[in-house]
Amino acid sequence: MEKRVYFVRHGQSVANRDGVLGGKDTVLSETGEEQAERVAERCEYIDFDTLIASDFVRAQQTAAPIAATKNLPIITNPLFGEFFEASEFNGLTEHDPAVVAYRKERNDNVVTNPAWSYGDGETVRAFMERLEAAKRCLEEIESPSVLVVSHAFFIQGFLSSILLNSFVPSYEWLHAIQTFQHSNTGVSMLRYSEGKWGVVMFNDHAHFAE
Repeated sequence: MEKRVYFVRHGQSVANRDGVLGGKDTVLSETGEEQAERVAERCEYIDFDTLIASDFVRAQQTAAPIAATKNLPIITNPLFGEFFEASEFNGLTEHDPAVVAYRKERNDNVVTNPAWSYGDGETVRAFMERLEAAKRCLEEIESPSVLVVSHAFFIQGFLSSILLNSFVPSYEWLHAIQTFQHSNTGVSMLRYSEGKWGVVMFNDHAHFAE
Protein backbone atom coordinates (compact mmCIF):
# COMPACT_ATOMS: atom_id res chain seq x y z
CA MET A 1 0.00 0.00 0.00
CA GLU A 2 1.29 3.43 -0.92
CA LYS A 3 1.09 5.93 1.92
CA ARG A 4 1.17 9.72 1.83
CA VAL A 5 2.47 11.64 4.83
CA TYR A 6 1.90 15.38 5.07
CA PHE A 7 3.91 17.51 7.48
CA VAL A 8 2.60 20.93 8.52
CA ARG A 9 4.68 23.21 10.65
CA HIS A 10 2.76 25.00 13.40
CA GLY A 11 1.66 28.61 12.93
CA GLN A 12 3.76 31.54 14.07
CA SER A 13 4.29 31.39 17.83
CA VAL A 14 4.77 34.39 20.09
CA ALA A 15 8.43 33.35 20.34
CA ASN A 16 8.72 33.32 16.52
CA ARG A 17 7.13 36.75 16.44
CA ASP A 18 9.49 38.15 19.06
CA GLY A 19 12.60 36.47 17.62
CA VAL A 20 13.36 34.46 20.75
CA LEU A 21 13.53 30.81 21.75
CA GLY A 22 10.35 29.28 23.13
CA GLY A 23 9.41 26.24 25.16
CA LYS A 24 6.82 23.50 25.10
CA ASP A 25 4.06 25.79 26.39
CA THR A 26 4.69 28.63 23.93
CA VAL A 27 1.41 29.65 22.28
CA LEU A 28 0.51 30.94 18.83
CA SER A 29 0.56 34.65 18.10
CA GLU A 30 -2.47 36.33 16.55
CA THR A 31 -0.79 35.90 13.15
CA GLY A 32 -0.18 32.24 13.97
CA GLU A 33 -3.85 31.71 14.74
CA GLU A 34 -4.77 33.25 11.38
CA GLN A 35 -2.21 31.02 9.65
CA ALA A 36 -3.72 27.97 11.34
CA GLU A 37 -7.15 28.89 10.00
CA ARG A 38 -5.74 29.37 6.50
CA VAL A 39 -3.94 26.04 6.42
CA ALA A 40 -7.08 24.37 7.79
CA GLU A 41 -9.02 25.76 4.82
CA ARG A 42 -6.42 24.23 2.52
CA CYS A 43 -6.58 20.90 4.34
CA GLU A 44 -10.24 20.65 3.39
CA TYR A 45 -8.97 19.71 -0.09
CA ILE A 46 -6.21 17.34 1.08
CA ASP A 47 -7.26 13.72 1.42
CA PHE A 48 -6.15 12.27 4.77
CA ASP A 49 -7.93 10.33 7.49
CA THR A 50 -5.43 10.46 10.35
CA LEU A 51 -4.35 13.67 12.09
CA ILE A 52 -1.34 13.65 14.43
CA ALA A 53 0.08 16.58 16.39
CA SER A 54 2.98 16.91 18.78
CA ASP A 55 2.22 17.60 22.43
CA PHE A 56 3.60 21.16 22.20
CA VAL A 57 0.86 23.77 22.73
CA ARG A 58 1.53 25.59 19.44
CA ALA A 59 1.17 22.35 17.48
CA GLN A 60 -2.08 21.51 19.27
CA GLN A 61 -3.43 24.99 18.55
CA THR A 62 -2.54 24.65 14.87
CA ALA A 63 -4.11 21.20 14.64
CA ALA A 64 -7.40 22.29 16.24
CA PRO A 65 -8.92 24.09 13.21
CA ILE A 66 -7.65 21.32 10.92
CA ALA A 67 -9.42 18.76 13.10
CA ALA A 68 -12.62 20.82 13.00
CA THR A 69 -12.45 21.19 9.21
CA LYS A 70 -11.85 17.48 8.61
CA ASN A 71 -14.03 16.24 11.50
CA LEU A 72 -11.12 14.17 12.79
CA PRO A 73 -9.74 13.62 16.30
CA ILE A 74 -6.25 14.87 17.08
CA ILE A 75 -3.88 12.04 17.94
CA THR A 76 -1.30 13.58 20.27
CA ASN A 77 2.12 12.00 19.92
CA PRO A 78 5.22 13.44 21.67
CA LEU A 79 7.50 11.69 19.15
CA PHE A 80 6.79 14.58 16.79
CA GLY A 81 7.75 17.34 19.23
CA GLU A 82 10.46 19.89 18.55
CA PHE A 83 14.13 19.32 19.40
CA PHE A 84 14.22 20.54 22.99
CA GLU A 85 16.99 22.94 23.90
CA ALA A 86 17.75 23.81 27.51
CA SER A 87 14.84 25.71 29.05
CA GLU A 88 17.20 28.33 30.48
CA PHE A 89 17.49 29.69 26.93
CA ASN A 90 13.77 30.44 26.63
CA GLY A 91 13.27 34.13 25.93
CA LEU A 92 16.79 34.61 24.54
CA THR A 93 17.55 35.35 20.89
CA GLU A 94 19.49 32.96 18.66
CA HIS A 95 22.30 35.52 18.70
CA ASP A 96 22.66 35.60 22.46
CA PRO A 97 26.25 34.57 23.34
CA ALA A 98 25.03 31.76 25.62
CA VAL A 99 22.85 30.27 22.86
CA VAL A 100 25.58 30.63 20.24
CA ALA A 101 28.12 28.92 22.49
CA TYR A 102 25.73 26.07 23.34
CA ARG A 103 24.81 25.39 19.72
CA LYS A 104 28.43 25.48 18.59
CA GLU A 105 29.47 22.92 21.17
CA ARG A 106 26.43 20.75 20.43
CA ASN A 107 27.14 20.82 16.69
CA ASP A 108 30.85 20.17 17.21
CA ASN A 109 29.89 17.02 19.12
CA VAL A 110 27.30 15.72 16.63
CA VAL A 111 29.57 12.89 15.43
CA THR A 112 32.15 12.46 18.16
CA ASN A 113 29.80 12.68 21.15
CA PRO A 114 26.10 12.80 20.19
CA ALA A 115 25.19 12.10 23.83
CA TRP A 116 26.63 15.48 24.83
CA SER A 117 24.09 17.33 26.91
CA TYR A 118 23.50 20.70 28.50
CA GLY A 119 20.99 21.46 31.24
CA ASP A 120 17.61 19.85 30.62
CA GLY A 121 18.08 19.95 26.85
CA GLU A 122 17.65 16.93 24.57
CA THR A 123 20.77 15.22 23.23
CA VAL A 124 21.36 14.72 19.51
CA ARG A 125 21.41 10.96 20.07
CA ALA A 126 18.02 11.03 21.80
CA PHE A 127 16.62 13.22 19.02
CA MET A 128 17.84 10.83 16.33
CA GLU A 129 16.31 7.90 18.18
CA ARG A 130 13.04 9.83 18.35
CA LEU A 131 13.17 10.59 14.62
CA GLU A 132 13.63 6.91 13.85
CA ALA A 133 10.80 5.96 16.22
CA ALA A 134 8.55 8.52 14.48
CA LYS A 135 9.43 6.95 11.12
CA ARG A 136 8.43 3.51 12.39
CA CYS A 137 5.23 4.95 13.82
CA LEU A 138 4.25 6.40 10.44
CA GLU A 139 5.13 3.21 8.62
CA GLU A 140 2.99 1.12 10.98
CA ILE A 141 -0.12 3.31 10.94
CA GLU A 142 -2.85 1.52 9.00
CA SER A 143 -3.90 4.56 7.02
CA PRO A 144 -3.13 5.51 3.40
CA SER A 145 -2.80 9.19 4.21
CA VAL A 146 -1.64 10.93 7.39
CA LEU A 147 -1.12 14.58 8.31
CA VAL A 148 1.29 15.53 11.09
CA VAL A 149 1.47 18.96 12.72
CA SER A 150 5.03 19.35 13.95
CA HIS A 151 7.97 21.76 14.11
CA ALA A 152 10.72 23.18 11.90
CA PHE A 153 13.76 21.41 13.34
CA PHE A 154 11.87 18.12 13.63
CA ILE A 155 10.58 18.23 10.04
CA GLN A 156 13.98 19.28 8.70
CA GLY A 157 15.69 16.55 10.73
CA PHE A 158 13.22 13.92 9.55
CA LEU A 159 13.60 14.88 5.90
CA SER A 160 17.40 14.96 6.23
CA SER A 161 17.42 11.44 7.67
CA ILE A 162 15.12 10.22 4.88
CA LEU A 163 17.29 11.77 2.18
CA LEU A 164 20.50 10.35 3.66
CA ASN A 165 18.77 7.03 4.48
CA SER A 166 20.41 7.15 7.88
CA PHE A 167 19.47 7.85 11.48
CA VAL A 168 23.08 8.03 12.61
CA PRO A 169 24.29 11.56 13.48
CA SER A 170 26.63 12.96 10.83
CA TYR A 171 27.90 16.32 9.65
CA GLU A 172 26.03 15.72 6.37
CA TRP A 173 22.81 15.33 8.35
CA LEU A 174 23.50 18.52 10.28
CA HIS A 175 24.27 20.40 7.05
CA ALA A 176 21.03 19.19 5.49
CA ILE A 177 19.00 20.36 8.50
CA GLN A 178 20.59 23.78 8.32
CA THR A 179 19.94 23.95 4.56
CA PHE A 180 16.20 23.19 4.80
CA GLN A 181 14.04 26.13 5.90
CA HIS A 182 10.44 25.25 6.74
CA SER A 183 7.99 28.16 7.08
CA ASN A 184 5.17 28.44 9.59
CA THR A 185 2.23 26.32 8.28
CA GLY A 186 4.25 25.31 5.22
CA VAL A 187 3.16 21.90 3.89
CA SER A 188 5.54 19.09 2.92
CA MET A 189 4.54 15.71 1.54
CA LEU A 190 6.35 12.38 1.57
CA ARG A 191 5.43 9.08 -0.03
CA TYR A 192 6.09 5.68 1.51
CA SER A 193 5.75 2.55 -0.61
CA GLU A 194 7.33 -0.92 -0.54
CA GLY A 195 9.71 0.04 2.24
CA LYS A 196 10.99 3.18 0.52
CA TRP A 197 10.45 6.85 1.31
CA GLY A 198 10.37 9.71 -1.16
CA VAL A 199 10.03 13.48 -0.77
CA VAL A 200 7.34 14.80 -3.12
CA MET A 201 6.79 18.37 -1.93
CA PHE A 202 8.61 20.68 0.48
CA ASN A 203 7.37 23.74 2.37
CA ASP A 204 4.52 24.64 0.03
CA HIS A 205 2.43 27.58 1.24
CA ALA A 206 0.14 28.26 -1.70
CA HIS A 207 -2.64 28.84 0.83
CA PHE A 208 -1.11 32.28 1.40
CA ALA A 209 -1.29 33.22 -2.30
CA GLU A 210 -3.49 36.16 -3.15
